[in-house]
Amino acid sequence: MRKEVYKNIYRIAIPSMGSSIFFMLYSVIDLMWIGRIGKEAIASVTLAMSFYNMNYILNEIFGVSSMVMLARRWGEGNIREFERIGRQIVVYKFIAGLFVLGITFPLAPPFLKWMGGGKVPALDAILYYRWRTVFLPFGFLGGTMMTTFRSIGDTRTLFFISGLWSIANIVLDPVFMFGMNLGVVGAAIASGLCETGAMFFGFYMAKRKWKVWLLKPERLHLDILKKVFVLGGPSLLDSINWNISRLVTVKIFSSIGVLATATYGVFARVLEISWMIGFALEGAITALVGQSLGKRDKDRAIEVYKEGLRIATIWGAILAGIVFVFAPQISAIFAKENDLLVAASQFLRFSSFGFFFMLFMNIGYGTLVGGGRTIDTFYIGLVSNWAYRIPVMVLVARFFEDVNALGVAFASSIAFGAFLSVLGVRKRKWLHVEV
Repeated sequence: MRKEVYKNIYRIAIPSMGSSIFFMLYSVIDLMWIGRIGKEAIASVTLAMSFYNMNYILNEIFGVSSMVMLARRWGEGNIREFERIGRQIVVYKFIAGLFVLGITFPLAPPFLKWMGGGKVPALDAILYYRWRTVFLPFGFLGGTMMTTFRSIGDTRTLFFISGLWSIANIVLDPVFMFGMNLGVVGAAIASGLCETGAMFFGFYMAKRKWKVWLLKPERLHLDILKKVFVLGGPSLLDSINWNISRLVTVKIFSSIGVLATATYGVFARVLEISWMIGFALEGAITALVGQSLGKRDKDRAIEVYKEGLRIATIWGAILAGIVFVFAPQISAIFAKENDLLVAASQFLRFSSFGFFFMLFMNIGYGTLVGGGRTIDTFYIGLVSNWAYRIPVMVLVARFFEDVNALGVAFASSIAFGAFLSVLGVRKRKWLHVEV
């Protein structure tokens, strides 16, 4: 069984990692172009993205629950029910996107000014944020498109879609930013257009390849909405927790100044890029655990988790080693000024061990979510962020103002979260949840 599980994990995860490579390429080049404007631009976009990511809190309640339900139905071979669930999720998520857009659009100026604290320019942050949110409802649907392929286990097609989206974004970034002289606004518009195009193309590919068409009106049923809230409620709380903790983290860095905020911006982008590898593994584990439990094969679900840990050990060591050894070269991609280059290089090296433990947390989360134990992932995030990360970072910022010490605190909180996630899986409550 182990060999079969190993192949299935990589069958799903490797194309997702390929998608991550495209995302990494886009993410690196996007911040590289922004870095050409200066560290103030990097700091401003870091502020904007910290607020923009908050929008996906409401999206999270549908994302995780739909992943669990769709994977179970696909494992059962119930394609009609797969479509019924998926179509209703599409309607709910589009409405949710419009709602969040209407609420946050007018709130962006005062909030981002407060986040900047007078030390980080807020105008570019406001402009970047507002143009990104114009495309938010379609961004929500893009999440459902990706969930559809991951639930099926067809990450190869998702790899192809991600490649087209990333290449298009890489091409459009300089066109809008410099050719049309739009600056950071151009980066926001390019990202929004490409995400929207990828969403429509992805749903078309699902219909063409798997005869699954989710962009079709479906009568809404309360049973689906009830399951969404039961499964997704804890994930919603988990998303609120993580996003608020990110906001507080950015606020802590901005209290020190532009250089500290830009340094964190570089680190956050590198972490985001690395996280995409972990997310690929997490998605594979979630899908395979969900499909296994849908077939009532608990032994296979356990083996999926164990094999995931073995894979996480290898990939985690590779990621941590790359970040530590090549920290100056990585920082040089984003940093135009020498002071930012030095600060970001040191920060990445001090926090590099967090990249190792991040993948263990991904495997733990993937297993728990695949088993429907989303309440466990909420508690893990709550404890690791608010009982550890934020208190320690506040103390460091207040008494030392040492950016590298903040990096150690951040990375060690990831290690703590990984420990909690593994502990949660070992309790095996996730093997007995009916979805």
